[in-house]
Amino acid sequence: VESWDLTVAVTNSNMYDLERHYQPSLQVDACWHTTPSLGLLCGVRYKPAGMFNLSSDYYQLSVNVGVVYRW
Repeated sequence: VESWDLTVAVTNSNMYDLERHYQPSLQVDACWHTTPSLGLLCGVRYKPAGMFNLSSDYYQLSVNVGVVYRW
């Protein structure tokens, strides 16, 4: 469908992480373009937890929501 973008990725790096993870993380993002230039983004990521993996749980689940602009 033209108004939807779906991204599935298995990676060990992310632009917003402060450290490099040696275990892979799973990321699923969906974007619905309400107009040709604006869209709503929702994503889920399952990755190693904590700064330098220091946490009570070894993995964490994070959710991101945002607005996407494309030109």
